Amino acid sequence: MSHYLKYYSDFKDRDNNSLRLEIYTNTNGTASEVKLLSDAMSIEYSADSIFQPLRTSGASINIFTEDLLTDIFSGGRFDTLVKIYRNSALFWTGFATPNIYSQSYVKQWDTLTLECIDMLAQLDKIDYTYINKEDAVGIFSFMDVISHCIDAADPEHVITDMYVDNSISLDSADAILDNLYIKERNFFDEKEEPEKLSEVVSAMLMYLGLTMIQYKSAYYIISADKLHSTYNVAHYTYSSGSWVRQTNTSLTYTVRTPNQIGLSDADAVVSLDGVYNKVTVIGNNNPLA
Repeated sequence: MSHYLKYYSDFKDRDNNSLRLEIYTNTNGTASEVKLLSDAMSIEYSADSIFQPLRTSGASINIFTEDLLTDIFSGGRFDTLVKIYRNSALFWTGFATPNIYSQSYVKQWDTLTLECIDMLAQLDKIDYTYINKEDAVGIFSFMDVISHCIDAADPEHVITDMYVDNSISLDSADAILDNLYIKERNFFDEKEEPEKLSEVVSAMLMYLGLTMIQYKSAYYIISADKLHSTYNVAHYTYSSGSWVRQTNTSLTYTVRTPNQIGLSDADAVVSLDGVYNKVTVIGNNNPLA
């Protein structure tokens, strides 16, 4: 399936960053500009705890229009692709969720909300399929299976980079996901009913204590206890129909305080729920005495 740019919007945020919204559909045509509300977009990452193997995200796009935008609302899983850029760099991407479209015939202008989810959230909606149905053994590496799942959730491979934690090794060999193997039959029950892709990926990541997240223009498979340090990772890129391992690199994660993150509302609340130490942080713009 191919996607074509259908709608776009350019604007600035309160910190003068350049933001651009692009909405793609599977119908070719001339792209046109759309207006957004003052609260134009919001992106939310969800996880029950810091140890959750899959951390997914969603975006809400608030559109102000006088036209019927029926072409961006669809029942298909991959019909509407959304990209959000910040200072010309891809900041978030995902697909609009299947939904019902409604618009008033009385008001000339109307507000619409387009709900979207990232590629990893798509894993929860797709059944696992055999990598090679004709393979009688069906034994593949963890990386082969995870790549197979990602290919199904991102069929156009909008994201082509993946970084995998190298702190866990097997017989002194790095890239642990390339050196552990599993039989695909584990992902089907006695009636050949498949598991969801999210269940398959989560099972392998939980075994190694790893977490996967889609952030900006790449997938990251990382260890939660190294989120604030620099460590070595294996870098994979999607090319010519497969994920190819590149030269190892290093990533640096930093911890930021609420003031460094930036708060724009005196009632803003930052909370960590469902973690072992039950920490809640409340921040506002009032200077400390």
